[in-house]
Amino acid sequence: MLLLEKIQRIPAKKSRQFALFLILLCGFILRVAALNDPISYDEAYTYQAFASQPLFVLLTDYHLPNNHIFHSLLVHFSALIFGNHLWILRLPALLAGMGLIWATYLFGNRLYAPEVGLASAALTAISPEAILHATRARGYSLVALLTLLIFYLGLQVLTRKKWFLWLGIAILSALGFWTIPIMFFPFGILFLWLILESFSNDIFPAYAKRWEFFRYWLITGILSAIGTLILYFPVLRVSGTRYLLGNVYIAPAESGVYANILGERLLETANFWMKGLPTFLVVLLVFGFFLGILFHRKLALVQIPFQLAAFLWMTAVIILRRPNAYSRFWSFLLAPMLIFSVAGLLGWGKQAQGHARLRWLNSLLSILLLGGMIIHTAQTIPTISTRWIEPNNAEAASEWLVERLEEGDMVLIGYPHNPSIWYYLGARGIPHGYWEARTDFTRAYLLTTNQSLEKLVHTYQLDATDFDLPNAIQVKNFGKIKIFLAYPPKLP
Repeated sequence: MLLLEKIQRIPAKKSRQFALFLILLCGFILRVAALNDPISYDEAYTYQAFASQPLFVLLTDYHLPNNHIFHSLLVHFSALIFGNHLWILRLPALLAGMGLIWATYLFGNRLYAPEVGLASAALTAISPEAILHATRARGYSLVALLTLLIFYLGLQVLTRKKWFLWLGIAILSALGFWTIPIMFFPFGILFLWLILESFSNDIFPAYAKRWEFFRYWLITGILSAIGTLILYFPVLRVSGTRYLLGNVYIAPAESGVYANILGERLLETANFWMKGLPTFLVVLLVFGFFLGILFHRKLALVQIPFQLAAFLWMTAVIILRRPNAYSRFWSFLLAPMLIFSVAGLLGWGKQAQGHARLRWLNSLLSILLLGGMIIHTAQTIPTISTRWIEPNNAEAASEWLVERLEEGDMVLIGYPHNPSIWYYLGARGIPHGYWEARTDFTRAYLLTTNQSLEKLVHTYQLDATDFDLPNAIQVKNFGKIKIFLAYPPKLP
């Protein structure tokens, strides 16, 4: 009790600044710990096929939606400037992930109260899902950051008629679309919310008439669309709309089975978001989410809940498009959901002045959350050196090959390790010609997990008769990765 009273006597601004610094520091440590974890299939493929290519290819090739173009561009220059190291490829995602923690505080503070901003930022800092996307060379943490930034600017334009705030929404939205088209979800949520909010008040003080606000809203939407079209023009000119808008990965699922697919994906998403969090914390957050909706008018700065706009917009898009939405599809929602949940638990901080019990309870919950974050970070620090130094199976297999490859050798790698090992070989200076399928080889290293050697060579459109497979020898294995050495068939 005495400790809480002493903490409450610390000037509010200084205590918030210190708490935010502590949250950012812990968030950085937790992300650095995972920054050199094994490269994933999508990361490796994205780098090999897009980010490592010349700019013309990067900006025009959309044969798969793996090319999160704006993020791929950042990775391209990151590797070009600092070198081809795994943690360097993940640097743009890391910076976006750190920015997300800061933006969570900004949005939570502006929409609800400083306590909400700090607590939700702390949860974002320790969230396993947020850490995952901040330490993978993909564009999801960047879209999550841009989502909160446009939401924050959306709050600002309600009370400030400044053209640069609206322009900021347009620019950030276009960059989000250029990263991943799923920016359509947060963009739609914001613009629907702005319209609903404009009709919930008689008029905003900053605007002479409701039509004036709507004019800014409409122009900003048009500018966002124009900016997106300009950024995607190279793709549309070279790859065409078929790959951008009609690829198999974004095609609507069959209506007859979509309910089951959507249920599976939402359950999968919930499991990913809750993974690694204590059960009591998950229960509290769920409870807080519904409290935040129930008492929204007493807690929030605005009349219309963002939650309502999100539900209406996403429901409409899901009904019309039927996306096969994996958990990463919804990653932009994680930080806002944490803010909404925390608001239901701590949002009474705005009315805590003069209510000693409420103020005491908020302080206690905040201390417990910050204490848990610090303990978790302290437990993670000793694991960093091991996670950074010890090679994973794909990396170890690559290092083993690097020491033995000779001119004329060929390396064929089976799914799912092929892009990962391609990356590790390339990062160690092995030209990609070594893993291109050909028949004029002197030795062939065949890396497989569950595939037969015959199936492996067939996936490279080679004939099994081009190899002396019956006499192939298993020379090494790294976990499930088995390495066989094969030669061309002996001449009769």
